[in-house]
Amino acid sequence: MKLWLSITFLSMALFGFDIKTTMAKQHTFNITLSGYATLYPAQVQHIKAFQNGRIINFHLLDGMKVKKEEVLFSIKPYISPSTKLNLQHSINAANVNLQYAKDEFIRIKKLYKYKASYTKEFQKVKTKYLKAKLQYNTALQELALLSKIRTYKAPINATILNIQKKNLSFVKNGENILDLSNCHTLYAVAKVFDNDNQLKTGEEIRLLSNSRIYKSKIISILPKLAQNGAKEIVFYINQNKCKLFTNSIHKIIIYIKKFNAMAIPEPTIMKHLKKRYVMVKTNNGFKRKEVKIGIAQDNLVQIINGLSMKDKIVTNGAYELFHKEIRKKLQILD
Repeated sequence: MKLWLSITFLSMALFGFDIKTTMAKQHTFNITLSGYATLYPAQVQHIKAFQNGRIINFHLLDGMKVKKEEVLFSIKPYISPSTKLNLQHSINAANVNLQYAKDEFIRIKKLYKYKASYTKEFQKVKTKYLKAKLQYNTALQELALLSKIRTYKAPINATILNIQKKNLSFVKNGENILDLSNCHTLYAVAKVFDNDNQLKTGEEIRLLSNSRIYKSKIISILPKLAQNGAKEIVFYINQNKCKLFTNSIHKIIIYIKKFNAMAIPEPTIMKHLKKRYVMVKTNNGFKRKEVKIGIAQDNLVQIINGLSMKDKIVTNGAYELFHKEIRKKLQILD
C-alpha cells in the first residue's frame, strides 16, 4: 500500500497523472453471430365464404388480434331469381304431393281402424305419406338455409392478415375473404454471415425486441446461400401475449459456444507497430509486455498469451507510460 501510494504521488508529482493497476481475471466469453430475422405466420387458416352473398358487419383491419369465437363478419346470402324460382317450384310440387299423400293416409287409416284394410296396405300408404312430408320439409329448409344470414367466427386466437374483401363486398361460394394467423407461434427466417462454418442446428438464438428478449433454437439451415453470401436459418418463436407481429424484422444473436479465459479491461491494450502491449507493474517499476489477444466482449479482452494471472496491469496512466518517454525515469524494462 505504501509502495503504491509512493509511486502514485511520485508519478503525479513528476508527470501529472495518476497510476492505478488491476489484476487479470477469468471471464466467460461467448462466441456469437448476429443477423436479422423476418417473422412469418407459422399457422394460417383461410376464412372462406360458404355461400354467394354480400359481406355485412365487416370492420376488421390487417394486424388486429381476435379471440376464439369472436365474430368476424356476416354474409347476407344472394339467391338468383332462377334458383329461387326452382326452389319455389320444388316446394309447391312437394306440397301437392304431401296433400295427396295425407288425404290417402287419412282415408286408409279410417278403413284400417274398422278392419276394412290390410296392415300391409296401411303401412305402405303411411310410409308414402311420411316420405312426402319429409320431402316438403326438406324443400322448406333448403330455401330457409339459402336465405339465412350466416355469421363467421374466429376458430382460434389469432391475428388478422391478408384481408381480401371489405364491408358490403359481394363474394362467391368458396372465395377467400381473409386469413388468420396463430400469433402465439411465429416462423422466422434470418440471414447470417458464417464465414467459418460455425452454424449448427440446435444452437441458441436470442431475438431482440423493444419489449423483451425471446429465446429459441435453430431448427434448420437452408443449403442455399442468399445472394449476398449469407446463410439462411429457420427457427420458431413462441409468445404468450402476441406482442411480435408478422412481417416485422428483428435483430438476432446466435450463441455458438462459451469458454472461460484470462481477460483484462479493453482500454489497457495498446497497439504499436502492429503489435499489442500491456503495461505491467513490477517490483522494479513498470514494463511493457507484448500480448496475443482473442475476442473482445463486455469491455474485456481475451488474453491468449503474454500475461499471467499474477501480473498487475496498469489501468490509469498506461497510455502516458507507454507514449511519453518516461521509461528511464520509472525503470520501464524493454
